Amino acid sequence: MTIRFIEAQSGTQGVKKDWPNWTGVVPQVGDTVLLHFGDYNEECVPCNVVKRYIDGTNPDVVTCLIEE
Repeated sequence: MTIRFIEAQSGTQGVKKDWPNWTGVVPQVGDTVLLHFGDYNEECVPCNVVKRYIDGTNPDVVTCLIEE
């Protein structure tokens, strides 16, 4: 399963991060996720999940709309 994080105000153009081959817990609305960036994951950005959806044509991808 892939978890895709998109900025809520940007629509599909604002893909911020993908977690491919995710086997952990799927984030729920109201959760805070920590997105890590940089070569050594040195930057950590906390983001709130404001909405999520699952597309029936691609059920292995869960899209979470987030706000910093």
